[in-house]
Amino acid sequence: MALLVASNLKKNYQVENRTIPVLHGINLEIHEQDFCGIVGPSGSGKTTLLYVLSGLEQASEGSVKILGNEWSEMSSFQIQDVRKRQISFIFQFYNLLPNLTVYENIQLPMILAKDFDFSRIEEVLKWVGMDEYKDYFPNQLSGGMQQRVAIARALINRPQIIFADEPTGNLDQKSGSEVMNLLKKIHLEHNVTVLMVTHNPDNLKYCSRTIKLLDGRIQSDDSVQV
Repeated sequence: MALLVASNLKKNYQVENRTIPVLHGINLEIHEQDFCGIVGPSGSGKTTLLYVLSGLEQASEGSVKILGNEWSEMSSFQIQDVRKRQISFIFQFYNLLPNLTVYENIQLPMILAKDFDFSRIEEVLKWVGMDEYKDYFPNQLSGGMQQRVAIARALINRPQIIFADEPTGNLDQKSGSEVMNLLKKIHLEHNVTVLMVTHNPDNLKYCSRTIKLLDGRIQSDDSVQV
């Protein structure tokens, strides 16, 4: 089942009086159970593609259908509802609120979604191995631990799709491997589709599918058994 469908997707940026094309007619389907890695050299359009697919940026042309609905046809309320309840994001720099504890950072998406079953927070903290640190603040944690909290926050509302932009890009090799193992475990045990941009070729061994971009076009799209 295709959870995400991009058709003739194009993205341009305006820089002063110039139009800079970044994505050139991308056609792509992301299916249920995919763990998909997007790779390519700097400037190939990886992050732009992730942001357009996830609705963080609008396409210049073409369409993106997510979970049966096109981003461009949704109301602002519908877009907010999808972001609160059906998809989640993990970024390179964690984006934890420094004045909130681990528990409170994870609780925040639930409050925004008006889901007050906070017992799930303890469950998710155990999944990511951070249950003993729930009262810590972000500046008391290592980078790898902060990313685990970010993953817990992404999981709290039971998303169908996680969009991950360089989730190990700010971590050392050991912490990066731990984060990737955790993402793979979540993908397998909780049936979450993962779409990940990465510059680290070692991360591709966790992926069931690898999409290579070059100059804003799909150069290859390979599925493997992992």
